[in-house]
Amino acid sequence: MDNSIEYEPLKEKTSIKTVLVKMMMKQRKNIATLKNQKILQIMALCGVVWMIIFNFIPMYGITIAFKDYKIISTISEAPWAGLKHFIEFFGDEKHLRN
Repeated sequence: MDNSIEYEPLKEKTSIKTVLVKMMMKQRKNIATLKNQKILQIMALCGVVWMIIFNFIPMYGITIAFKDYKIISTISEAPWAGLKHFIEFFGDEKHLRN
């Protein structure tokens, strides 16, 4: 079953109404296919929700490395520090010895 949209060149005798009817029939067929695959759609949605919760939301916490974060304030309230902490860490002599 091919769900890709293929457009045929319009012939002189083809009316706009005929083209619209064909498009509507194809759209109804696609909607019917989605209704028949309800369980698969729910399974896919569960995977997408899981990915958002466990992969994308924690990325917000990574910004702590680039801020002057204090425990008493929130991450968004902390001033931006840039690479200051990385330069301090890698520039330390104790870090280079180990």
